[in-house]
Amino acid sequence: MASSTFTDEVGSIHQTINAVTGGLTMFGAIALLAAAFGIINTLYMSVRDRTREIGLMKAWGSAAARFLPHSALRPP
Repeated sequence: MASSTFTDEVGSIHQTINAVTGGLTMFGAIALLAAAFGIINTLYMSVRDRTREIGLMKAWGSAAARFLPHSALRPP
């Protein structure tokens, strides 16, 4: 059996901590990326629905001054 010095033991613990930190960092990056795609999808669908509603309002002959209050006061 090889004997380890205190410095070798500290180096081994340091490498283990670095490996765990790297794994958790990668996990966090993937979670942030997934959350960003969810937010982007929600915003895209909201804009698409409101664009459709504005198109219908224009087709029905609504004045342009009604679009902003309608969009600003409507809950998301």
